[in-house]
Amino acid sequence: YRQFLLFDTSALGDTDTIDSGSVILMTDDTLIDQLGDDTVLTDSNPGSNTSIEASDYQTMVSTTAQSDTQVDVGDYGVDLATVTFPLNAAGLATVTAARAGITKFGGRLSSDHDASIGTNATTMAAKWGSGYQSTPRYYSANYGAARAPKLTILHTTPFTPKLIMF
Repeated sequence: YRQFLLFDTSALGDTDTIDSGSVILMTDDTLIDQLGDDTVLTDSNPGSNTSIEASDYQTMVSTTAQSDTQVDVGDYGVDLATVTFPLNAAGLATVTAARAGITKFGGRLSSDHDASIGTNATTMAAKWGSGYQSTPRYYSANYGAARAPKLTILHTTPFTPKLIMF
């Protein structure tokens, strides 16, 4: 399971410095955690800013984590709890590159991101072929602004001196 998280950052100025930021998700308690996975915040690049196509999932192959925080899928088990991914240098660079447009993040399970089979290789190897899954669940913008994923950014706008004559 891969997730796409797109944010409109067009209000940021082209010359603003991105100082820090976080991606914040509101959880849904219908998770499935049979593999002991974590969620990794990555970058993404779907072909459209308004819809996801099946082929977009195949293009999300980046191994560049956008946050140094990985969240255990089991931590998603409370409805309306928040999960926060503070952006690392790569995440800040993603916002900086898209600051006057759409910033694109994604979520991948750690076993998908790391090409591993979970936290216990012996147990996980048996589960991979048996239909087990890990599915973090969080709300999308379709459930209203209060539950929508959020991108918080602290930024600095360069000072532009102006001449004022009296």
